[in-house]
Amino acid sequence: MAIKQLCWDVDFLKNNPAFQNDHYGIPVYARHINYPIMMARYWFIFHFLREEAARHGALDVCEIGVDVGQMRSFLNAAVALGADKVELASWDAVDALIREDILKPLGYKQFYQVDLESPEFALNDDKQYDVMILLHVLEHLFKPEALIAKIVPHLKPGGILIGGFPS
Repeated sequence: MAIKQLCWDVDFLKNNPAFQNDHYGIPVYARHINYPIMMARYWFIFHFLREEAARHGALDVCEIGVDVGQMRSFLNAAVALGADKVELASWDAVDALIREDILKPLGYKQFYQVDLESPEFALNDDKQYDVMILLHVLEHLFKPEALIAKIVPHLKPGGILIGGFPS
């Protein structure tokens, strides 16, 4: 089965209303830049997820270091602007502080409020993910490799781990 050519639209980087929201954490000056590098990570991951869902169907996603849901805000706003919807089976949130009042309306389903370096940290043993996202998390840990070792068993065969670090 051939997959239609997918297009990566750069215009909604500058037009995405999620970036204008104060809770998103983007400085005011950056909100007016056509190709802000601070936002490019969300743009890239959105398109990457869209292509994965087109190939494999609805995705199970785990986002570690979710903060206030910037990634889901971007996805939701992109769809509101007319982009293809990313088909999702689930999207789970992991962070030291979970703001369910903000995250539930964005579409996060399962919540893990934990210290990632705690020996007690564990994801649901029965759950596996197509995609795991860690943006600006690993650089805060004393032993990032220990976290990776804990979460990789929760990736489905062929699953993808997406990470990002500040430049």
